[in-house]
Amino acid sequence: MERPPLFDDELRLSYAKYYFIDPDPLALQAIREPMDEADVLPPNRISEMLAPGYQDVMMGYHIKEGMSYSSFYARLPGVTTEMLDWWFCWMVLRPPTVDPSHDNLRYKIWNPAVHFDQAPADEETRQRLCDESIPMRLRRQETTLRIREKLVVSDPDYKEMVAHATPQGALSLPQSAWDYAAAAGTLTVAASDHSIMLQFFRRTSYGSECIISTWRGWVLGEDGQPRRAEGFPTPTVKHVRDDLLHNLVEMPHLAKFLPRLYAEEGDKPIGAY
Repeated sequence: MERPPLFDDELRLSYAKYYFIDPDPLALQAIREPMDEADVLPPNRISEMLAPGYQDVMMGYHIKEGMSYSSFYARLPGVTTEMLDWWFCWMVLRPPTVDPSHDNLRYKIWNPAVHFDQAPADEETRQRLCDESIPMRLRRQETTLRIREKLVVSDPDYKEMVAHATPQGALSLPQSAWDYAAAAGTLTVAASDHSIMLQFFRRTSYGSECIISTWRGWVLGEDGQPRRAEGFPTPTVKHVRDDLLHNLVEMPHLAKFLPRLYAEEGDKPIGAY
């Protein structure tokens, strides 16, 4: 896989070696056909994603006027949910021994061909991510991140974006869904002015599994219920498929190195070198 070269100060870091692991070539196969509308999980049935078992279709997409739905699934052998809670905080913090203009090697190793930078957008976020009094799985809530990446390798330029982590309480769900999510794994809720995404990592006998559902053209109302995003343009097939392809590359790739990385770095201060 082609990837941008690293700077000398990045190459000196112990975890630079993970930048040179190639992803599974089978993960580069994009999903070609949309799922049937009958297999779409509507936003008013989000709680079904947080229940034992599986939906009939766990991988695919469907597009309608002004909205889309996509579902992603991956097995992560050897990866525990504790590792994932640590990873999603650790990889946001730029290595302090690297020139800031070289951006974030920790984020680059996750998807070397398209990731470049992710960092706290403000000092409050940085302090929260490092605050040992907050459980690791809760540190990402109410944070703001700045991200620089491509959606796919063929994109000509990196895209700058801001990500706001939504408190789980902003989503109205039955208590049984929250109880199951807390007992079975770790959940992230992300909502913007045009989409709702749930990222659920569930414990398994072999490690964990990743389940992601994204509803574009929908927003969370003040009551925590999904609402249509008025005036949202219909997503293109290319954008929705590229987003799935991005996950198809980076999630199985994460399982290749996270257990070893966590063993080496997990007991160190999260902001260390």
